[in-house]
Amino acid sequence: MTNVPYLARGKQDEPLRDFCEATFPEAKQDLAIVFLERCLEFCSTGVAASTVLPQNWLFLSSYKKLREKLLKGETWQLLARLGPGAFETISGEVVKAVLLSLGKGRASDGQMLCGLDVSAALAVAEKAAGLIEGEIAQVWQGVQLQNPNQSIGFEDLGSSILLEKFASCIQGISTGDNPRFVFNFWEKNNIQPWEYLDSSPESIQEFQGKTQCIDWIGVTKSESSAIRGHEAFGRYGVGIGQMRQLPATLYLGYRFPNSSPVIIPTKPEYLSAIWTLCQSEIFAQELRKINQKLSVDNGYITKVPFDLDHWSRVAAERYPDGLPKPYSSDPTQWIFHGHPADSTAPLQVAMARLLGYRWPAETDRSMELSDDARAWVERSATLLPFADTDGIVCLPPVRGELAAADRLIGLLAAA
Repeated sequence: MTNVPYLARGKQDEPLRDFCEATFPEAKQDLAIVFLERCLEFCSTGVAASTVLPQNWLFLSSYKKLREKLLKGETWQLLARLGPGAFETISGEVVKAVLLSLGKGRASDGQMLCGLDVSAALAVAEKAAGLIEGEIAQVWQGVQLQNPNQSIGFEDLGSSILLEKFASCIQGISTGDNPRFVFNFWEKNNIQPWEYLDSSPESIQEFQGKTQCIDWIGVTKSESSAIRGHEAFGRYGVGIGQMRQLPATLYLGYRFPNSSPVIIPTKPEYLSAIWTLCQSEIFAQELRKINQKLSVDNGYITKVPFDLDHWSRVAAERYPDGLPKPYSSDPTQWIFHGHPADSTAPLQVAMARLLGYRWPAETDRSMELSDDARAWVERSATLLPFADTDGIVCLPPVRGELAAADRLIGLLAAA
């Protein structure tokens, strides 16, 4: 019974790295997991090794072969998922740990993996109490082999129909130098020859993350970039933010970064059901069952259960006329129509218009927008005469001191 040393492969010196690769190839990514196998070597049949380990090896693809080997060859007795903040001397989320007891020797057909999950508790004392008093979950050890990617969990994840049957999740672009190639759209007078970038949403909303543009020509010529996502370009889907809450938004077919993988349905008619799932708490809950990593890679996202009939019914109730077309009253989005009267920041929008600024949606006729958004774009055109001609506006605190103040007041009144 021991707490093993943690040391990722990238931080190991060459002799240790070579030894781990030669002796424990399935566990080589972290010295902690190497120690798990080493401890099992010390055991004879019927003897158990109990260890404190990082939790990521229970679901990461790099440990898939090791999980399969241990599920088939050893007896899983008890697994306790501690989560962050489990140690009084270590603060924050530096270590997300599990307690694991593995018995030496192949399990019987009826072997049950018993588990406790106290990761939601915040304080160390609460976690300790949960280990003593918590309800123990039980799942057949052999069933774990049917889980997506052979991930280890306390539920039977392998018997459900997965989202991957109806959609694929695609990784986006890595520029290798974002400050050079990626800008907020308002930093450029004209989007062309730049292209719109469908970035990570900050929350679950129909249209979010549309704040940036990308120097696509420059990226394609850069040796440090990785161009991915071609199979998603021009198609509709769902963009997922790789953050704790896994926020989602509708993807409109533009370029997208690797920090926001997109789900593309195999058939367009599946999109509303998939979007409805991704809006729900169930999506994040199911995904966290198979991957607790803060940033979830795109390969895991479609491994969640998906009941097409159920989510299609929910989508039909929520969107009886189909999914909405692009519309936003947020001026930080390039699909914003440009009119201050329907804006989350009317004074700022009016100021921008007074200085002659126009939003991309006003000048790009190829951009798909809803009918309401197009109507607002037309109304925005009536405000163009209020724009200042030299781009310099002084607004004093006293009304009437300068014509600029009157123009701003007139613009707001017209809006």
